[in-house]
Amino acid sequence: MALADKLSASVVCEVVEVLTKDPSRYETIALGAILHRLQLFQQRLRLKGVSTEITADVAVASTRDAGPGNSGKNAGAFDEGLRERKKRETRVRLHRAALDLVVEHGLDHATVEQIAAAAQVSARTFFNYYPSKEAAVVGVDPNLPERLVALFVARPAGEDALTSLEAVMRDWIAPLVADPTLRAQRIRAFAAAPDLIPTAAGSASRGVERHLVDAVARRLQTDGHADPWPTLLTGCALAVLRSAFATPGAPLQETVTTGFRLLREGFGAAMPASSPEPPT
Repeated sequence: MALADKLSASVVCEVVEVLTKDPSRYETIALGAILHRLQLFQQRLRLKGVSTEITADVAVASTRDAGPGNSGKNAGAFDEGLRERKKRETRVRLHRAALDLVVEHGLDHATVEQIAAAAQVSARTFFNYYPSKEAAVVGVDPNLPERLVALFVARPAGEDALTSLEAVMRDWIAPLVADPTLRAQRIRAFAAAPDLIPTAAGSASRGVERHLVDAVARRLQTDGHADPWPTLLTGCALAVLRSAFATPGAPLQETVTTGFRLLREGFGAAMPASSPEPPT
């Protein structure tokens, strides 16, 4: 079987599995996360000369396997996935435009109107994605907490929480790892506006920690208000990301790898085991 065919089969299986989960809670988020990860994988395959049609495969999976009574629901989830992807693409265009303008003109002289024009959207549309030009430069994603929790929940139930958190953090930085140009843009922009580095580092925890602490507590089947481990593990995992974002010139993957290796060595045998079965 060709690599593209294997990928297509994998895509179909994964999407069908997602579409059988509780739609009221995870369906749209999980489908969006899969699309995001598949797009990154597709980019890597194209660099190797492999032609893929991921979006088409997802469309087939979401309609052909919907089954009687479910086609409308699944089609709606797929449409939502497409809408979320378009929103993400617009957010990235605005982010890139903000980075370029800060490098070219400096943060003080770059305006929201200029950023919006460079991204081919209106200034009004800009504010649907970012509350300020500083947020656009940093690239704050308001959907990040929900997406990271969905990725954490999708990890194997018996996997230790720190390993799952590391996988989630790696998915978080995947767009920068897969796109060296974007990474280079961010390095140049933060060099031109170093005052934004603490903001970028802070975005690695703002609005994310509470959601992940709750997910880790469920994984450990413990009370996060009485047991410090969910907060401790989540806080340390986010500290690794903050250190990576606060040092934009350092190798991103290596920083994350080193950080989690040190955490694992430090916690050692004291780290609590995850539940082998998902909590009911």
